[in-house]
Amino acid sequence: MGSKKRKQKQAKRQKYIKKKQEQNIPFSQKSSHYDRKNIPVYLYGSVCNFVYVFIWSVLQFWDNSQYY
Repeated sequence: MGSKKRKQKQAKRQKYIKKKQEQNIPFSQKSSHYDRKNIPVYLYGSVCNFVYVFIWSVLQFWDNSQYY
């Protein structure tokens, strides 16, 4: 019975140590991780912005060309 309890404590301790090690990641590594995660978001925003501006400019040109 005692060995089971000791193993449970050991597993809990290992989990705690692993969690602490994950928290102690240097900021430079964290920021590069966040940058890699956010690159698709930046690309999506840029593409949406480009499409919006393109459609808006085409509509403006089409609207102005009606009067010529």
